[in-house]
Amino acid sequence: MSKHINKDGLKSKSSHDFIPYITLSTSIFQMISDREMIIEGTSSLLYYDDSIVKIKSSLMYITISGCNLSIKCLANENLAVCGKISDIKIDHT
Repeated sequence: MSKHINKDGLKSKSSHDFIPYITLSTSIFQMISDREMIIEGTSSLLYYDDSIVKIKSSLMYITISGCNLSIKCLANENLAVCGKISDIKIDHT
C-alpha cells in the first residue's frame, strides 16, 4: 500500500486503496443482440402487446418497439423483453 505525505505532513492513501460505492435509482439496460433486452430498475409495466412495450422507471419512460414482442420475466423490478426489437425510445420524467 502506497502512502504519500502532503505538505502539511499528513499521510494520504493512494486512489487504489478504496473503491467508491455509489447508489443511484436508475435503470440498467442489457441487450442480447436484437432479440432480447433486460431492464433492471423498473417501477411498472404500463402497456404491452406484440409490437410495443411501455415501461416506467424512477427517472424515465422506456418504449420498446418491434414485432413478436413478449415479456419473458417480470420480477424484483427486473423485466426481460423478447422478440425482434427494432427501436428503443427513452423519455426523461
